[in-house]
Amino acid sequence: MQAPTSDELSELHSAAKELKLRGSSLQSSLLNSLGEKIKSSLRPTDKHKLAPDIDALTVTSGYVIPIGPQPFADPNVLEVVRSAIKSGNCLTFIYGKNANFRRTVSPWGILYGRSYYLVGPALGKQKPALWRFDKLHLIEIDGQAILPPTDWSISDFSARSFGVFQEKPQKIILHFTPQAAYDASRFLFHRDQITTQQPDGSVVIQFTASGSLEIANHLFTWGNSVAIVEPQSLREKLCEMLESALQHHKATTISDVSSP
Repeated sequence: MQAPTSDELSELHSAAKELKLRGSSLQSSLLNSLGEKIKSSLRPTDKHKLAPDIDALTVTSGYVIPIGPQPFADPNVLEVVRSAIKSGNCLTFIYGKNANFRRTVSPWGILYGRSYYLVGPALGKQKPALWRFDKLHLIEIDGQAILPPTDWSISDFSARSFGVFQEKPQKIILHFTPQAAYDASRFLFHRDQITTQQPDGSVVIQFTASGSLEIANHLFTWGNSVAIVEPQSLREKLCEMLESALQHHKATTISDVSSP
């Protein structure tokens, strides 16, 4: 085997470390396992020569821990889902704690993000749905799956949405103030977005995606530095969220709360 470089091995280690910090411990463990297998296959002279550089690069690499929900998935569930995908078999499971019947789903893929999702159509359905890993109970492999159409891809499927949830895609046009233009220009809202600089220093970003609730939740964080040009329904949804949050915080009084 051609010996890897210290840069390649340190990046593999760093990728595993970053995934773990982001809460994706399952993916992190797989990369760590791959790294150990690569190291064990090296000749002693190569391993000895690479070790100091790998240590230097990994020790000096740090990552900011992201704030927000962390994904959770049972390693056994991930193993069963992957086995079903590789073998072309269906999955049966109870979805949710209070469900009393088993679902049968053809697994077409896995989406990784703030949560892990199984992607695939339920028995009798043609369109794929999203099934959150932490809601899959008593999961088993059972029978032959219905394979996705030849022109279907999980990357195209996920690109339809701003986040995870799927609905009818809409044209989104956002106008950012000159003060926020630099940060907005560097921000990836969607892989197919179009960014247009305006004469006054502001910036307009447009893309087509579904997931209006997720978009509104994100735009909430931009405060008064963004205006929704289109669609009107998204502007109304954000206004409802702002009004609800304002009323809640105005009306809420919490007493007798002890600080740590």
